[in-house]
This record gives sequence, structure tokens and C-alpha cells, in this order.
Amino acid sequence: MSKNNLDHLIIKKTSVLPKPKSKVGRPTTNPNEKESETIALKITPLELAAVKEKAGVAGLSTYIKHYIRTNTELFK
Repeated sequence: MSKNNLDHLIIKKTSVLPKPKSKVGRPTTNPNEKESETIALKITPLELAAVKEKAGVAGLSTYIKHYIRTNTELFK
């Protein structure tokens, strides 16, 4: 075998085009269904303690949203 033999040369093909984006991860939400608005609410410390007790391990905002959606007709 001589030094100038190119039989074992490996040529890598590189693409000039960009790679397609993979569809890994959480799907995008509809902009109309995205919860992006906030409401500020002032309550007394006793009321806050009562809401925290009822919420349990759930977050306060999660509990309040669930309560409003299930027990009132405000969002219908």
C-alpha cells in the first residue's frame, strides 16, 4: 500500500439546507385559550388563611380558578 492511496478516505456529505425543526416538546396553545391576563385581589389575612386551608396542596390561583369555573357561571 502506498502513501497516496485514497481507498480508505471517508468523505462526509454535509447539507447546505437547514435541518427541519423537530416536533419535540409541548404543543403550542391556541392564543385564544392561553391564560395570560392577571387579576389582583385584596383580601384580609383571615380570608387568605381560609382560602389556603381549602386549597390544600393546590396553588391558590389554581384553586380559585377551579372554584370560579365550577361553581359560578362567570366564565360561560
